[in-house]
Amino acid sequence: MGVWVTGDDPGTVDFASRLHDRWGYMSGGVRKLMARNVSIIMGKNLIDPVRFVLCWTPEGAGQGGTGFALKIARHAGIPCFDMGRYATTAACREPLFDFLGEFMR
Repeated sequence: MGVWVTGDDPGTVDFASRLHDRWGYMSGGVRKLMARNVSIIMGKNLIDPVRFVLCWTPEGAGQGGTGFALKIARHAGIPCFDMGRYATTAACREPLFDFLGEFMR
């Protein structure tokens, strides 16, 4: 069963507001998107976090909404792997398999 994630939950909004350094400059809609990232990473009611984050950002820079999701994960001690750090799929393959191997055991 899936979970509907909206960014309206007061707990996720509070979490996001404490972690995002530009919170005061965001519109309500953008704040909801950032709170939604909290729900995606930390789970419903902030008690069921993901085991790891696998993503791609340009040049592995981890910016924008994905960058904030990575910040949330790192804040919670959740391992992250950004495939954008690698120039080619082939260059990414071995480090990615090593990373994923930690979760396959």
